[in-house]
Amino acid sequence: MTSFSPAFNRLWSAAISSNFADGVLRVSDVDCGLKWPNDVLVEGGKLAGILPESSVGQDGRVDHVVLGIGVNVSSAPAMPDMRYPGACLGGTVEAALEGLARGLA
Repeated sequence: MTSFSPAFNRLWSAAISSNFADGVLRVSDVDCGLKWPNDVLVEGGKLAGILPESSVGQDGRVDHVVLGIGVNVSSAPAMPDMRYPGACLGGTVEAALEGLARGLA
């Protein structure tokens, strides 16, 4: 198994966020922006968040990374303490999953 330095770990969010935004554009024509390090924005509203969790071995190197991706599909939260307003893709979860499957094919 290959492991890597924890310094590399912080780049996971940016890399996945960028690829996620590109995938959304390909399947839905929605142009996304990025807010470092892990937020995907649409017209100033937060569409998605990427959260990597990693495990560091006894040698001080990262053994594995698990990524969580939260996406507002059919509705967006509206809470007064949010830094950014919510945004959503619109449509249904089923349509979003079909688009994701097309994007991954």
